[in-house]
Amino acid sequence: MDTDDGAYLVHNELESGKDTAGVPLRLFHYNASAVYKTQLPVISTVFLLHKESNSPRITGTFDVADVSGNVYLSFRYNVVRSAKSAEPICAIWQLDVDELLAGGLSTLPFAPIQRKLVSASKRASCRITACH
Repeated sequence: MDTDDGAYLVHNELESGKDTAGVPLRLFHYNASAVYKTQLPVISTVFLLHKESNSPRITGTFDVADVSGNVYLSFRYNVVRSAKSAEPICAIWQLDVDELLAGGLSTLPFAPIQRKLVSASKRASCRITACH
């Protein structure tokens, strides 16, 4: 994505299964690999789509510690929990559709599940057309 502040990448992960123990490490791996390859900042977000994917290990932070327990690397990522997961932070379909459309191509797939489905679909279609 290009902004007035510079270019960056958006990395979105959708999780719906029970086996989420490795999610923070996988997010870190993908993020670091993308940064290494592109030399651009990467914003990672995990979308927890079901209560089975909700885990106390998915906190928005992944820390790497040495053998003494001293954290020497801390990776931060965004977490969006669906209304079907315990204690939702926000429901995906309740996010503001205009913010999703303004987010560029990486957030467009979430626009059609908004409450304003018809309006969002029309605007998303226009946005995709404008980008090509």
